[in-house]
Amino acid sequence: MDSILSKAIDGLSTLAQEELRLLWGAKEHVKNLSDTLALIRPVLEDAEQKQVREKDVRDWLRKLKDLAYEAEDIIDECIAWGFISAEGEHDDGPKNQACYCLPSPSSCFRSPSPFRDIGFQCDISMRVQNLMKRLEEIEREKNRFKFRERNVRPDVVAQPPPTTSLIDELDVVGRELDKQIAIRLLLSNATYTKLHNPYGFNLHIGDAARHLIQKCKLLRVLDLGGTQISSLPDSVGELKLLRYLDVSLTLIKELPESTSKLCNLQTLKVIFCKKLLKLPKALGNMRRLRHLLFDYCDSITYLPTGINCLTCLQTLHCFIVGKGSGCNNITELNGLNNLRGRLKITNLENVACKKDAEAANLVAKSNLLTLKLVWRRHQSYQSTVTIDAEGILEALQPPVSIERLDITNYIGPNFPSWLGNSVLCNLVQIVIDGAAQCIHLPALGNLPLLKSLSVTGTNSVKIVGHEFYGDGTLKGFPSLERLEFCAMDEWEEWSGMEGIFKRLQALYIRECPKLRSISNVLEHLSTMQTLWITSCHGLTTLAEELEHLHSLTSLRFVDCPRLSALQIGLQHIPALQYLEVSRCPGLTTLPWELQYLTSLRALVIASCPKLTALDKLLKFDKNAQYITRLESLIISHCHGLVALPEEIG
Repeated sequence: MDSILSKAIDGLSTLAQEELRLLWGAKEHVKNLSDTLALIRPVLEDAEQKQVREKDVRDWLRKLKDLAYEAEDIIDECIAWGFISAEGEHDDGPKNQACYCLPSPSSCFRSPSPFRDIGFQCDISMRVQNLMKRLEEIEREKNRFKFRERNVRPDVVAQPPPTTSLIDELDVVGRELDKQIAIRLLLSNATYTKLHNPYGFNLHIGDAARHLIQKCKLLRVLDLGGTQISSLPDSVGELKLLRYLDVSLTLIKELPESTSKLCNLQTLKVIFCKKLLKLPKALGNMRRLRHLLFDYCDSITYLPTGINCLTCLQTLHCFIVGKGSGCNNITELNGLNNLRGRLKITNLENVACKKDAEAANLVAKSNLLTLKLVWRRHQSYQSTVTIDAEGILEALQPPVSIERLDITNYIGPNFPSWLGNSVLCNLVQIVIDGAAQCIHLPALGNLPLLKSLSVTGTNSVKIVGHEFYGDGTLKGFPSLERLEFCAMDEWEEWSGMEGIFKRLQALYIRECPKLRSISNVLEHLSTMQTLWITSCHGLTTLAEELEHLHSLTSLRFVDCPRLSALQIGLQHIPALQYLEVSRCPGLTTLPWELQYLTSLRALVIASCPKLTALDKLLKFDKNAQYITRLESLIISHCHGLVALPEEIG
């Protein structure tokens, strides 16, 4: 949607500058239309997230999209009539955002001179005024939804989140009857002939049958996402003006080879096509392709060769490293330095050597914000012993611009030196999942802006110590707010140090069966608001350092069978609102200090069979304020508890 709106804004801005070719007053209407669309653009991201849950927002976005498409119709007609120069259509550079990819007027249209056709100019002026009235209504509706705004760079076109599950209705540019005819024709193998109608899709009903074949020549946007189609005909390659093709969430098994003949295509969207087996072999011929939205197509095991020829490419969600002849190599990423946004590289076990990884030249892709490096799960480490996995990852150093980094199923013994280097000064989030051979965590404490860190499946790590916090002036995770450790089978010890985690707000520890204590770290976490510990079978007691957690609002212990008691000192956590103790069969008592948790709103005690009484909890001190704000008390599967105190009744 952002891409569509951006192009409409660019085209209208260009049209508004053509003073001598517009009727008096029309220029002002065009400028107002462009300016109002630009004011709406910052709320698109929030609106596209809310549309999944709110039908009214979905309807609002549909109105906005229809209006943007109609604005593009006007722009394209003005190109054909000579109101906007088409000189930039052959510029393959990524800076030319308003590339309409239309042939010159003389080659396709039989029309009178635009300078003498006052009727056409009046028509354009009236249509722009009508669009402006509709846009004013859309703008008023926007204020009702209270969308959040984001900063929008005029030269960057945002792409929608890859995981959206919303399926739009079938959307092809044109009137409803035109849509039906166009789709029926497209799904046949009819032969197209040359079109001479200057108004494109704006055909009268009487003309529809006569122009059945010709009209598909003007298709610029074809959205088949969410339909039940399983194939496209070879004739799709004859839609020479097509700029946008979406077959996401369909049953399609392959794109016809003729797709690579769509020389003006700028966006190809194939997301969640679970049955799609391959992309066209000559994909590299689509030199104007800027957005290849390709992800979650599990049946595809490689990409065709020649992707390195797509030098205009700005969006490539997923790059699958192939193996063998006819498959792409990671070196094909070398020339794609205009990539921006997010990039996932999978099947890294197929990279032959460090030299190939260096040739990918990731460090030069300065517009990337998210990078995911993925090895295939369940690889046999014995079979990969000859592969220099550590050297390969060292050569895949991200650019300085990167804000999020995911490393999944890494098979090397050590992390790369750049991962703990403060040169990656823009990193905000890191996810490490499945580095089973690494015995030490990288020195991530040096990263100045890191806010979220998740470490999962580093099964060989036994000690998390001072090396984790880094060295130098920026050590100790100065900006970290969220920290998660999960599924670390051999982790036994976690030691702290002065000056660490000064901004940490949430700590989650899950499935670390040998971890015995976290007391050395808790005393440094005075800003923490959430502490959740799950399936840590070696944990026996909570440390007295809990009393340092003055900001803690949520405390949760689940599946800690050796936990026998909650430590004293809970009365020093005045902000605590949620406390849960579940599946802790060793717990025999709750400390009487719980009654002083004056902010507590929810208390959950479940599956603690040795807990026999709550009397200590409810022996009130006359001078205490008690837990007067408690709104929810859940006691479940505590079989040793035969009666509740009278005070509860």
